[in-house]
Amino acid sequence: MGVQSQVTPAVGYLGGKRRLLSRLRPLFPADEVPYAEPFVGMGALYLDLRARGHRGPAVLADVNPAISDFWQCVHDRDLSAALLREVMHLGSLSQTKEERVRLLNTPVEAGPPRAAAFLWLTNTAFANTPVVPRPDGTWIGCQTGKMASATKHGMSFPFAAVIGRLERISALLAGLPTAVLYNAADACTICPSGGRAYLDPPYEGSRAHIMVGRGWVDAALRLREPRLVVVSETPRATLMASALGMREERGEVAASRSGWNGTCGKREECLFI
Repeated sequence: MGVQSQVTPAVGYLGGKRRLLSRLRPLFPADEVPYAEPFVGMGALYLDLRARGHRGPAVLADVNPAISDFWQCVHDRDLSAALLREVMHLGSLSQTKEERVRLLNTPVEAGPPRAAAFLWLTNTAFANTPVVPRPDGTWIGCQTGKMASATKHGMSFPFAAVIGRLERISALLAGLPTAVLYNAADACTICPSGGRAYLDPPYEGSRAHIMVGRGWVDAALRLREPRLVVVSETPRATLMASALGMREERGEVAASRSGWNGTCGKREECLFI
């Protein structure tokens, strides 16, 4: 297998864009043009771009500080090693509801410990729903410990696979020219002139969407010229296309609903370009 097929997000992620890559790749060729992604999440497009050979500067950010911790770690060799140690320690834990509830309520420090806990909690969460750290180091999330359906049925998503993906991501990214921030608007502001940007804001109605508010629209406006800007959203946000003067492309993306039941469906996802 080539590098591209081997480097995938460290954990599954609610709203992840792996199934959208075939539509996004033509818009983001692997040249040296600067790249910005203010709502990077687990970075399906970013990792794909780097795996295809992009070595130019990048600016990343996310509304969830644990995600920014993660990207800071994997781009720094020393922090990456510390993150891997933390992740390997968590890999010895049993993937049970009781262990998940304990971790949700155990304070954790920012940096590699918080990034590692985020990976474990997201990997075991129902629908890979992300958790958000509180100021005291505990987590906002499903406090009942609701687990991924495959985990409940004894078909757990092995954390050893997360460790392997983390090792490949760190090997790919360590030392590349990347700035990781904790604010989407800041990530837009410092994107170098002439770059490309991909904005995948949180879905309307989600906790993260409430945290972001509409500030990301202002951020997109600042990015319009002379850069290429692609915004990924659901059809409910179609009014944004005219507001930003962007053209709209609609399309469907496969969306797995339950790995245990084997059911799947499709959702409509718009690209504003």
